[in-house]
Amino acid sequence: MSTFNDKTILVCGGAGFIGSNFIHYILENYPKVKLVNLDKLTYSGNLDNLKDVSRDRRYKFIKGDIANEKVIAKVFKKYAPDYVINLAAETHVDRSIHVGALQFIKTNVQGVFNILEAVKQDKNVIKYLQVSCYDKSTRAWTKEGLKNYRDLKVGDEVLTLNPKTRETEVQKIEKVIVQPYQGDMVTFDNGKIDLMVTPNHRMLQDDFTFARADTLKHLSLPHAENHDKQGDEKTQYEIPNFGTVATNDLFYLTGIFLGDGFTAYQEKIVPNLSGMKRSEYMVCGRGNDGKFHKVLELDRGVAISTICRSYRIFFDVPEADKARKRLEQTLTSMGISFSKQSGKSGQHVYLTSKALFEFFDQHCSQGADKKHIPDFVWSYSQSALESLFEGLIDSDGYWRPNGVALFTTISESLKNNMVELACRLGRNVSVRRTFSSSNFKGRVIEGEAYQVLIGNGFGKQSLKKNSIIRTPYNADVWCIKVKNKNFLVERNGKYAFCGNTDEVYGTLTLDSKEKFRENTAFDPNVPYAATKAGGDLLCNAYHTTWKVPVVVTHCSNNYGPYQYPEKLIPFFTVRLLEGKKLPLYGDGKNVRDWIYVIDHCRALELVLLRGVSGEVYNIGADNEMSNLQIAGMIAKQFGRGAECFEFVPDRPGHDRRYAIDSTKIEEELGWKPEYSFETAFRETVEWYKNNLAWVKNIQKKTGVFNPHIDLWKSHNIKNKIKK
Repeated sequence: MSTFNDKTILVCGGAGFIGSNFIHYILENYPKVKLVNLDKLTYSGNLDNLKDVSRDRRYKFIKGDIANEKVIAKVFKKYAPDYVINLAAETHVDRSIHVGALQFIKTNVQGVFNILEAVKQDKNVIKYLQVSCYDKSTRAWTKEGLKNYRDLKVGDEVLTLNPKTRETEVQKIEKVIVQPYQGDMVTFDNGKIDLMVTPNHRMLQDDFTFARADTLKHLSLPHAENHDKQGDEKTQYEIPNFGTVATNDLFYLTGIFLGDGFTAYQEKIVPNLSGMKRSEYMVCGRGNDGKFHKVLELDRGVAISTICRSYRIFFDVPEADKARKRLEQTLTSMGISFSKQSGKSGQHVYLTSKALFEFFDQHCSQGADKKHIPDFVWSYSQSALESLFEGLIDSDGYWRPNGVALFTTISESLKNNMVELACRLGRNVSVRRTFSSSNFKGRVIEGEAYQVLIGNGFGKQSLKKNSIIRTPYNADVWCIKVKNKNFLVERNGKYAFCGNTDEVYGTLTLDSKEKFRENTAFDPNVPYAATKAGGDLLCNAYHTTWKVPVVVTHCSNNYGPYQYPEKLIPFFTVRLLEGKKLPLYGDGKNVRDWIYVIDHCRALELVLLRGVSGEVYNIGADNEMSNLQIAGMIAKQFGRGAECFEFVPDRPGHDRRYAIDSTKIEEELGWKPEYSFETAFRETVEWYKNNLAWVKNIQKKTGVFNPHIDLWKSHNIKNKIKK
């Protein structure tokens, strides 16, 4: 398992609220880690938060400003950090409005720029390594064939399973992720499964839930539901210049043709003894008995010649083959006349039809090495696809006693089509390449071929102890992003649907059920949010342009010990301790999502160890509370009620609601909040009540907490006097 032991972590802003809690958390859980804390010690930075670890040999404090590029360069050169986490930020919204935005720009934008530049220049630093990805031997099935990760591109079409309908869908790749990785990989290999993934990989189960690869004791692979609701249920097909036939008959015949069929076109120049055109001969050559008779050459000078064209279709199905009877029945059902012939290459069923000749040449191609399943079939029902499958197996395949069908072809396109067909029918599939040699009536036939093995379904696979192997790995890993969050992969000839990976917001209305997701567009309403968005966009740009291994997280409101008492929960607690009222902006109904700081630290730990470079992760605990509710909970712990509330004028740009959807980090990294909101909230308030000395020391250094609230009040009074 990946670890911070024997690694160096640079924490920028480690003397603040989240930073100091993160440092405590890491030191408690990793006995061999080295931690460097770089902090400017602004008003909210407080070394008292870290008194108990100040003499720990694993910990080093450096006073410095991330907005100073020379400081950043010096720290990187001296300590060579393996991981960097930036928690140094000007964060208080009211200060960005009252004091001004310049310092916010310096820290939240310039500071981020300096760190990114240092990371970009330091090629040897291991930052964010472990990702939910595949090894370099795993390939993706695409409509163009199997592709190595280096050949995949945005827009390529892959086969996926719809998690709602459980039907196969072809979807376009939205993003390709490739990056170096060093650490353990988990290999699943029991003869039917062959997958190598990172330990945190999201393995798709047959109930369409995801589970971490390193937690599985058995693997139930998902597959398409085998029912006729999928696809077009037309029972008839119109063949141009031929007529309407039963779809299932045509699909079975197409399967036979792909395995055992070929077309033969022949032109023959013959003398035209009559000198007539065909249309003339049809009139003059027919006697009164309805039969054609010899017509003497007309007086047109020398005799002329004509071209006779033959459009024949052959099916090499021996008379003793059990498929021969069904083939003849299918042709008869379609109203097609056919003949039988024994030739040097074996027994044939053949027919003459220009329309069918053109149909097979257009949709199935010519030559055994170029054949492919017609593109139009994929929109048809599974009943029609079953008929196609039966025709293919009846031609160049057979059923084994164990219920596995084996199909052989030298066409890579047809091999790829067979994999898609099997998956669409809910069957498990694997492919192996073989070399075959045979002697047919003195003619030696040899060469490479694909053997496609198709079973009855995936189902729950038994994974014995030796079937799950952890293997050291040091090479590229990769993944792609598609809408359905899964796609078909291949490794050593075995196929499986497996999971993939996904992608400073504004405000939400109180009556909305929507939450901010990782791809929600930025819409900042105050200077603080604008500068944070600017830093995030820089991170994205550096990853896209220079592949800098950076991960961005967005977290909901934190609470817990060591928080500077300008923030809501410690501020209200201190106000009540001082016998003052609790000031509430506007109507007090502005809503925030609250998370305990240690749960946030746990999420940061996972993102550093397992997050995908270039990705964004939301971190929230789904505890939405209005400021009025928070005030009531704190007052209750003091035995007080609404009489201690004081409503003050709302601040400019005050977001009405802020809620985080943390589905992505829960599904991909396995994170979930552990702390109960009620318990952790109560303990947080008690912590501030029991640590008054800590509060008083901060007040001596920084003065009154949130002085701007009184300024808002006086500003509002002046406006009323003017009116």
